[in-house]
Parts: sequence; C-alpha cells; structure tokens
Amino acid sequence: MIEIAEKDRIKHKGKIFEIKTVEEMRVPNIRIGDFRNRVIIQAKAPVPDGEGGFTEAWVDVGRLWAKVLSLKAEQQYEFNSIGVEATHRVEVRGPQGKRILTCRELR
Repeated sequence: MIEIAEKDRIKHKGKIFEIKTVEEMRVPNIRIGDFRNRVIIQAKAPVPDGEGGFTEAWVDVGRLWAKVLSLKAEQQYEFNSIGVEATHRVEVRGPQGKRILTCRELR
C-alpha cells in the first residue's frame, strides 16, 4: 500500500496536482471500472546533489489507478469555505474502501 499524505503531489496527463486533504471512506463494494486513470504519487525526498550533499526534490513513490474528477465551481466554493482551495477530486483504492484526495492543480 502506498502512503499518501497532504502536501504530496499527483502527476496525471502532464499536469501536477497538490494534495490538500486525504479522507478514508469505508465502501463495501467498489466499482473497479471507475478507476481508469493512471496517476503517479510523488513525495519530497532528499536526493544527492552531485557534490557530496543532498537537496530535496519530488520523486515518484508509486503508480495507482484512480478516478479523477474536475470540481464544479459550486464544489470549489464549498471547499474554499472550509479553507481548502480545490480544483479536482481524486479517488484511489484504500485498505478498507477508497481514499478521497482533494487536490489543487498547479500546472
């Protein structure tokens, strides 16, 4: 199981999304056909800088099948009212159902 945390990133179709929130949802039956988008989870990690030291960079930590949804303006407003600027919702399989990731597109 890949660990996913707030402030990690997702790469999908050449775009980068910052993960703002991670929520676990217990779902007895998941429709596996909904998870048709391949995403890459990235986290910051120390990497050698070539001079004997290290620098922080984004590294791929895993690939997952996901359901990627663009949020409507009213949903974006709803998330902003609780302090989360969100443009997308990404659903991935979790240990007991699914994980819902609220994300903001960076580029």
